[in-house]
Amino acid sequence: MFKIIRDNRAFITIYFILLATGIVICIVYPKGDIHLFLNQFHCKFCDFVFKYLTYIGDGLYTIAVVVVLLFIRFRYALMVLASYLSSGILVQVIKRFIFPDSPRPALFFKDIAELYLVPGVDLHHHHSFPSGHSASAFALIITFALIIRNKWIGLLLLILACGVAYSRIYISQHFLVDILTGSLLGFLAALIFYWYFHGWKKKWPDQSIITLVQ
Repeated sequence: MFKIIRDNRAFITIYFILLATGIVICIVYPKGDIHLFLNQFHCKFCDFVFKYLTYIGDGLYTIAVVVVLLFIRFRYALMVLASYLSSGILVQVIKRFIFPDSPRPALFFKDIAELYLVPGVDLHHHHSFPSGHSASAFALIITFALIIRNKWIGLLLLILACGVAYSRIYISQHFLVDILTGSLLGFLAALIFYWYFHGWKKKWPDQSIITLVQ
């Protein structure tokens, strides 16, 4: 594990700096004030980008990626699937049983403030904390960053993961605290299961569906 962290210290360090900064902001300012501040900044181009970028955090997208990876290497598919399922299950347990009454921005600001809403987005109202899309996006994208093992690509993938997480704020589906928590769950899941499956000495995980049928 320490070698994996050392080899990927660039994007791991930057992520935890961003996470710590976000946590401080959440401690100092109420989540409603943070959301209203961020909601001021929008444009048509950003509406388009974030409206569709958010789908990378959708579970169906991750499952589709897992299916593709089965044709490349079972090990990679297992890393992504385990990271996605573990973080996703934990998110749902927290949403449904620990914070079941956590309102999303649309409900939180009802009759209080008028939000800028991205056209065409179907807003949800309940189970805000934590963000499942953020967890899924980080589980998927950070696993790829660890697999590729290139500093610059890792940084670009971190930017992509952060963009997907921020899209949840931009389209007013989540608060900052929601995406920070979701991202951490996905990040840790990716790190743990990459380490676990990377250490497997068995040969079959390095095969694919194609090699098995040949």
